[in-house]
Amino acid sequence: MSYVNTVFTEDPLEVQATEFAAYTSKLKGEPEEGGAFLVEVANLLKENKSELVFQKLTAETATILDAPEKDFEPLFNLLIAILKSASPETHDTLIKSSIQALVNDKNEKAIQKLKVLQNLYNTLEYTSTLRYYVFLAILDIATQYDEIETLLPQLSRLDIWVREWAISKEQTRELYLRVSEKLEEAGEVLRAYDFLLKYLATYTSSNDLNVAKEAARRAIVQSIKFRETFRFEDLLELEAVEALKEEKIFELLQVFLGGNLKEYKAFIEKNLGFVEKLGLSNDDNIRKIRLLTLASLASEHVSREISYNTIAKALEIDEEEVEMWTIDVIRANLMEAKINQVQKTIFVNRTTYRTFTMAQWQQLSSKFEGWRESLDDILQVIANAKLIAQNPNSLILVFVVIQTLAVNMVQKRRTRKKNSPNDELVTTVTPTPFQSSTMPKLQIPKHEKQGSSGSRRNNSATIEDVEQIVNETFFLKHEEPKPFLTRKRVIFTAGLLFGLAIAWAFTEPTTVHQFHTLSNFITGSFPDLDFTSLLPANILVDELIGNMTMYLKPKILVDTEFMPGLKLATSGLRGEHPVILVPGIVSTGLESWSTSNCSQKYFRKRMWGTTAMFRAVLLDKECWKDHMKLDPVTGLDPPGVKLRAAQGLDAADYLFPGYWVWGKMIQNFASIGYDSNNMHLAAYDWRLSIYNLETRDKYYSKLKGTIEMAKKLDRKKSVIVAHSLGSTVVLYFLKWVESPMGGNGGPNWVNDHIESFINIGGPLLGLPKALSALLSGEMRDTVELGAFGIYLLERFFSKRERSELFRTWGGLASMLPKGGEAVWGNNTHAPDDKFYDAGTERESYGPMLTFRLITSNKNKTKDQTDNENHLPNDETHLTYHHTCPSVVNFLQNHTNNVFSHMLSTNYSFGIAENLQDFRDDVDHTKWSNPLESRLPYAPDMKIYCLYGVGKETERRYYYSHDEADTNSHCEGCTSDEKSKKEPHPNVHHFKYKGKIFRNVFIDSSINIDNQGLKSGIHTGEGDGTVPLLSLGYMCVKGWKNPLYNPAGIKVITREFVHETSPSFDLRGGAKTADHVDILGNYAVTEDVLRIAAAQADSIENTIHSRIEEYAARAQL
Repeated sequence: MSYVNTVFTEDPLEVQATEFAAYTSKLKGEPEEGGAFLVEVANLLKENKSELVFQKLTAETATILDAPEKDFEPLFNLLIAILKSASPETHDTLIKSSIQALVNDKNEKAIQKLKVLQNLYNTLEYTSTLRYYVFLAILDIATQYDEIETLLPQLSRLDIWVREWAISKEQTRELYLRVSEKLEEAGEVLRAYDFLLKYLATYTSSNDLNVAKEAARRAIVQSIKFRETFRFEDLLELEAVEALKEEKIFELLQVFLGGNLKEYKAFIEKNLGFVEKLGLSNDDNIRKIRLLTLASLASEHVSREISYNTIAKALEIDEEEVEMWTIDVIRANLMEAKINQVQKTIFVNRTTYRTFTMAQWQQLSSKFEGWRESLDDILQVIANAKLIAQNPNSLILVFVVIQTLAVNMVQKRRTRKKNSPNDELVTTVTPTPFQSSTMPKLQIPKHEKQGSSGSRRNNSATIEDVEQIVNETFFLKHEEPKPFLTRKRVIFTAGLLFGLAIAWAFTEPTTVHQFHTLSNFITGSFPDLDFTSLLPANILVDELIGNMTMYLKPKILVDTEFMPGLKLATSGLRGEHPVILVPGIVSTGLESWSTSNCSQKYFRKRMWGTTAMFRAVLLDKECWKDHMKLDPVTGLDPPGVKLRAAQGLDAADYLFPGYWVWGKMIQNFASIGYDSNNMHLAAYDWRLSIYNLETRDKYYSKLKGTIEMAKKLDRKKSVIVAHSLGSTVVLYFLKWVESPMGGNGGPNWVNDHIESFINIGGPLLGLPKALSALLSGEMRDTVELGAFGIYLLERFFSKRERSELFRTWGGLASMLPKGGEAVWGNNTHAPDDKFYDAGTERESYGPMLTFRLITSNKNKTKDQTDNENHLPNDETHLTYHHTCPSVVNFLQNHTNNVFSHMLSTNYSFGIAENLQDFRDDVDHTKWSNPLESRLPYAPDMKIYCLYGVGKETERRYYYSHDEADTNSHCEGCTSDEKSKKEPHPNVHHFKYKGKIFRNVFIDSSINIDNQGLKSGIHTGEGDGTVPLLSLGYMCVKGWKNPLYNPAGIKVITREFVHETSPSFDLRGGAKTADHVDILGNYAVTEDVLRIAAAQADSIENTIHSRIEEYAARAQL
């Protein structure tokens, strides 16, 4: 929805109406020529009865609702265009009728309906009242089909729209109330509460306040119930709430507004059972009132300390709990404070007042007056400084100024002690022995008389008074020297050195080079970190850091940083072919090009990559999330946000300082003669779906142009080096560039322009890790953080927030597993099962997701156990499995229709088993799936598969559920069954004892040590991220089949066994085969350089794993 009107084709009414009637007649099953409905409309048009034509066509809205999806939106757009010719009265009536038909229709097509309504909204003038009815219809449909997320970004403009629509007060109330109800129904309770307050704010007359009382009661209950709500003053100002002042609920609200724990408990004793009747939890209420009590206590001690004992008494807790409650209050943004564990005090820096009464206004006035006096004094000092600059006896004058200011401070201090806030002090300076009649007269700040006598008096401040003021000035205060061994700098330095010594003792002896590697990492990781801000203010930072960093300063780019490139260059190796580097997911930096709201301070800064990302995440998380999300409907930029991939070799050489991605590879290419003229990094926005890379950024067109220009300039074909997701992007590009639906390069383009395609760690058949990330925002990295780590992560960036963000990233969805049960296995076995031949009892990898529903079983005896699932004696379970095909269906059913629609319109996860399956070779959804698209006919091209093995890799997951109410949609249902909320007859729908289970999460309680099953994650073979089957199946078997490789392109597979370096190298060393770190592996780098230098004859297949055995077991 926007201010820009949608433009429709302005054909004559007769043409539009006839076309619409013909299609409608066809939907009715009437003959294409001479159908009854078409004839009737044609006759009315001949008789110029256009108003009747409009009515007839609108009455068929229910008919066109059954149109196929591809015709649905064009048909409604045509109807909208036709009705524009009607009179204003008829137009509005018929539009409302069509809108109601859309809302009442129970068929699916939610996305199509929303698009139609959005088109209608945009055709209307922005002041049209009809926009009000269209918006309500959009709201109803979005809620009905669980698509409310698509509407949330627009709600911030609703108040503006209400003024533009010029709707009545009754309509405004209906709008706000319905929005509140729909949001609450969708689980957006905080937003629902905001709109409930807007609804209540429309009641200002005593005549209609009774109507709003029930909503006012609900608002009070919600404000107390929500853990995030701590301000009640705005609520109390509503007249609809004020009308409840004779009721108990109003008294309860006043307690939360300005009362404390003691007052709350008194209310509870006086009104037993009252809060429970309201649906509130007394325990939750006590928690909130304790936080508010501490906030009030802090407001009385701003810039002062509060003892643990005082807080403990006010909150009725033990002193040991004070720190945790303080942290909770700080986290709730009710105050800023520092905890002194030694002194057992809290120093309050800032606080939020719960109410702002006359006492707070007086306190604020006093502060402003103090600031005004200070500014007057500063201005006078400036004036005196000018006089000093013009006088030769300036040093004497400086002394006089300092003495005068000190005396003035003494007088102010005495004035405050006498508690005379309404009287100000007039001071004059008694001439000192240093003053001369030839000196300019210094102007000392004057104030009004002190006391009631009105008489002036000379300052009589003594030297002792002046010294006291100086001693109370913190920046001049002299501290008594402490014993040397107790100084902070000594303790800090000793601790740091001791920690390094311990780390060194537990590692094997290192060489000078290895120490340089460590120092390079430390200094490279923190180039712009201000260590001085982390240390005590009185420590000699320069001395400390200078002494420490003299041992850590690296030799800039020592020879080993360019190995094995320098070694190969010495042997005569030189670059031959132009090189195109294609990075993987999350490797490329993303820059902000937005200029609105919070975006301005990040303009041209990286919201992904560099330390700017960390600052944004930690200090401005919501703004960062808004930038990183894509529009869930279009899959492109959200309104007002624009992020673009950084360009050039810098885009993906280092993700952030000290963490290289392509950096080492680029250094080695430079060693054999490459530079930015013949080496190009094809950076892309990895969040976008593979199809949308061209739609928004024209990525494939630019890549095609780069390769063509490289051949024109160098007269050589290019070598494409892709890593991770980049390999899938390249496969898509190879189809796109030759297709008439894409680059239209013709059937020989790839053979003429591409020398070799080097696939490094490409997830050609997807990876289960993408599934868990999209399903619940989890993976091994998150569930193995430990209880405290998970707690911190959930408080800062919860599973729900992560999964919602990930689901907007179409690029991540491209990595979902492909190949079905034929590749990944069924419920009983999988090709890569370790027990395949042995026949021992082990968990199979076949069920990619296993769900356990654990329930209480009170009927079991204490001696009964469930050994199979390792459950306690009083619990039982239901277990159901999802293999590869059903797991993608489950993901679509578990998530909203917008994500499901994005998935089905961008990707395909099936298998082509014969030539007939390749007939639809223009279907772009299959181009990223190597099992549904053929390699180009390029017999001269070579493909190299280089990947790591020997690391535990996520292969299968155990999940569990949270309970939801019985009105929730069932899981595992088809679209129709979802809308009916009825169970699927053959698929587990997570219904147990009348309850439906929706919120899913990895069950970290599942552990079988000897089978690689830890924290609910079953690991198998791979490179730590991508399973072996996905890395190697196409390379050792799939592309050996002419069905998938018609030109017989030579495919060479090279496996690299992961070996951890004995050195102090945090990235694994020269033999690492980790998914990302393999880009720094010496052997991999050497292979890549030889291929680029046209000296790859010695590179042959090297297989270390059982991939050939696993591939033979696959049922293809």
